[in-house]
Amino acid sequence: MACNFTGMLRANINWEVTLSRKACLNENESARRRLEYVTARDQAEVRKIIADDPKFKAFRVSSIREAR
Repeated sequence: MACNFTGMLRANINWEVTLSRKACLNENESARRRLEYVTARDQAEVRKIIADDPKFKAFRVSSIREAR
């Protein structure tokens, strides 16, 4: 008898990620925020995607929530 685990795999979820700029000398640049949407299975994968993307090098993750 074969087991079917297809229903147990987690589906990809759309996440809303708020990024804030890393601290720097210019206050105006430090206050910048960015909103991005990422498709991933969990929050750990979202953080990895953001960290691996060079265009987000100057930003850090402020919050992650499910996009509705």
